[in-house]
Amino acid sequence: MRRTNIPVVDLTEREQTDISFGITENVGVSIMNNNAENPHRHPFYEILYIEETDGCHVVNYTPCAEIHKSVFLLCPGQVHYWENPTYVSGMLIYFDEEFLLDSTFSVNAVWELNLFKEMCGIGAIALADEEDEGVLRLLKMMHGEFQRKEEEYASTLRALLNVILIRLFRIHKRECQSSRPHVYSSLCEEFRRLVLLHAAERRPVRYYAQELSISMGYLNELVKRQTGLTPGEVIRKTMVAEAKRLIANTDLSMTEIAEMLGFRDGSYFCRLFKKEMGISPIKFRQTCASLNEERFAVQPE
Repeated sequence: MRRTNIPVVDLTEREQTDISFGITENVGVSIMNNNAENPHRHPFYEILYIEETDGCHVVNYTPCAEIHKSVFLLCPGQVHYWENPTYVSGMLIYFDEEFLLDSTFSVNAVWELNLFKEMCGIGAIALADEEDEGVLRLLKMMHGEFQRKEEEYASTLRALLNVILIRLFRIHKRECQSSRPHVYSSLCEEFRRLVLLHAAERRPVRYYAQELSISMGYLNELVKRQTGLTPGEVIRKTMVAEAKRLIANTDLSMTEIAEMLGFRDGSYFCRLFKKEMGISPIKFRQTCASLNEERFAVQPE
């Protein structure tokens, strides 16, 4: 059986504050002392900054080794664990939606959460030296605010969190543009970004064409030329990718997952998933569970 909800951070500190936010300055202690080599998931968002480690961080069963000055963004429910770490240095920020959705502060809270979700599946965001210094400085400022808890410190933490997310998004976007300079045009990149944000709402192709102020014909031509897929296929594959995450990392029923992804007919969702993956949703969940049991058999205490 998969072991879930194994805490990586000390939640005692989180329960003592009046906001749903926490920060750990020495994440290595938490990782080394909290069974982080077992697959686990959390009910909150995480920004995990790794300065240096000799271990391999596995997120959604995708390994990332040789980690140096990198940031991982983890959404609630994402399964992750560590392989063979003997040392880890870095910082961890964790928060839930209540922290950002406080109506007394940010009108951009929903945008921030969508931005976070857009980036959380990309693995590690590698930082150049100058970028690393800037991000680390912001993290230390947040840690200082959290420790002192002076007047309006929660608002300051939210503002700094907003800045960090924007900086990470800029770095991620530059990496995409530099690694695929001739693959995605700006319009195609914007289309893919919109799909990531809205695919779960079952937005039709017409919606994306209107948002981009172009015709459906031109959108189809553009996306097909740049990706080899039609806009509808991009939307469908994005939804299936989200379905895979929910099936593998949650205990939600297939009906609940179908509803979350905007499918009124659960049987249609199952047929679509099997058509794309070649395997039924139930079989996919069983396969993920079996893989996990093989890698991490729980020893009797």
